[in-house]
Amino acid sequence: MNNNNKLHFLDGLRGWAAFVVLLHHTLFYLLARINPLFADHVFRFITNGRLAVFVFFILSGFVLSVRFIREPEKKSLAAAATSRYFRLAIPVAGASFVAYILMRTGLMYNIPAAAVSLETGGLNTWLASFYDFAPSLHSLLSFSFYTTLLSFDGAVHTYNSNLWTMPYEFAGSMLIYFVLGVFVREKPEPVFQVPLLMVTFVLFCIEPKFACFLFGYFLAKVDHRWRGPISNWKYCHLVFGLSLILPIGLSTAYSFDERDHCIALLALMIVAAALFFKPFRGFLDSPISRFMGRISFPLYLVQIPIICSLSSYLLLALPRYGYSLLATSYIDAVVTVLFTLCCAYAFTPVEIFSIHASKRIAQRLLVSVPPLSNLWR
Repeated sequence: MNNNNKLHFLDGLRGWAAFVVLLHHTLFYLLARINPLFADHVFRFITNGRLAVFVFFILSGFVLSVRFIREPEKKSLAAAATSRYFRLAIPVAGASFVAYILMRTGLMYNIPAAAVSLETGGLNTWLASFYDFAPSLHSLLSFSFYTTLLSFDGAVHTYNSNLWTMPYEFAGSMLIYFVLGVFVREKPEPVFQVPLLMVTFVLFCIEPKFACFLFGYFLAKVDHRWRGPISNWKYCHLVFGLSLILPIGLSTAYSFDERDHCIALLALMIVAAALFFKPFRGFLDSPISRFMGRISFPLYLVQIPIICSLSSYLLLALPRYGYSLLATSYIDAVVTVLFTLCCAYAFTPVEIFSIHASKRIAQRLLVSVPPLSNLWR
C-alpha cells in the first residue's frame, strides 16, 4: 500500500493484522458458538481483532508521516490530505456495492444461519444483526460516501460493519496532516515536539484510538533520526524481541476486551518490534508477507459480506448433508479463509484504481489554489 523505500515490511504487518481481523470474525464471532475451541485462550492472540485494528491506526500514523518527515514539502502535503477522502471512499464504495448485490440477489444467509447455534450456545446475535434492511441505491451511496467516513453508527443500517474504523482512520489521517503542517520543518527543533507530546498524552487518556496515530508519527520521527544508533545498540534485539513477545503473551493470557488503553500500548510495542527487531522485520518483508500487504485493505473490506453470504450458507447447508456441527465449523473456517483471500486479491484492482484516481482528483481540486508556500511564510 505504500511506496516509501524499505517500508514493505510495514505493509506485511498490515496484511497480517487484516488476517487477524478475519480470524476474529470467522473463528470467534461466527463459529465459536458451535466449536468452543475457537474461543479458547490459545486462540486469543490470533483472533484479537481489536488489537489488530489499533496496529492499523499506528501504521497509518507512521506511513502518512514518514515521507514528509524525511522531505518536508507543504504542497505535497496539501495534495495528500485532499486525496485521503477519495483514497478511502472509493474502495469502501466498491465493497459496499458487493454487499448491495448480494442483498438484492438474496444471497445473504446470515440471519437464518444465526439460529444454527441455538442448541449449543443460543442465537448468534452478532451474525443476526447484519443486513436486516431493504437495500437501495440511495442508502448505498449515502453509506459509502458520507456515513462510513463521517458519521458511522453501527446501530443503523450498514452495508459493512467492519467500516466502524473508517471515521477514526479518516479523522486520524487529518490529524496527522495537521501535525505535519504545523510541527514538521526543514530544520526541526525538539522544543516544537513538547506540546505535541502533551496533546498525545491527553488523547491517550480520552480516546486512545486517535493517540495511536500520533504514536505512529513519533515512531516515524524516531525511525528517521535514530534508526542507526538504535539498531547498533547492543540490547536492541533483547528489548525489541521482548516488545514482540510481551503483547503475544499478555493477549494470550488475558482478555483485554474494551480496555483500549492497554490495547493501544500493546499495539505500539508490536509496531516498534516490526521497526527494530530484525528477525520479525525479516519475516514481515518475506514474499508471503508482501502478498498479505498487497491485499490488506481489500481483505479487511470484503470479509463481512463473505461471512454473511458464503460462510453463513455453509453453516446452513453442511449439517443437511450429514456433517456434524463440529466438522461444519472446521470446513467453514478453512473455506472462508481461503475464499476471502482469493476475493481480496480479486479486489486489488479497485484499490489500485482508488490510489491513482484520488491523486488525480486532488490535483484537479488544488489546481486553482495559490502555491501553498505563500501561505506558510
